[in-house]
Amino acid sequence: MWEAPEGTYVSETVVAPKLGSTGDDDAYLLTFSSDVVNDVSHCEIFDATDPAPGPIVRVKLPERISSGTHATWAPADQL
Repeated sequence: MWEAPEGTYVSETVVAPKLGSTGDDDAYLLTFSSDVVNDVSHCEIFDATDPAPGPIVRVKLPERISSGTHATWAPADQL
């Protein structure tokens, strides 16, 4: 199982279905991480079928966000 590095805290995880998904795990898992040691945050994206190896994509955010940030997922056509 993937573990965040020491000094890094993650927010609640949301499920984002892949385009054309057919099963519950045919999705991505998204969470925000806050690394207080290096003063940086990322959006961490995991493959829902196998999250254990860690994120498949890490997007650096322009500013560090606080830990405990809440999130939700909605398809673009529902916004």
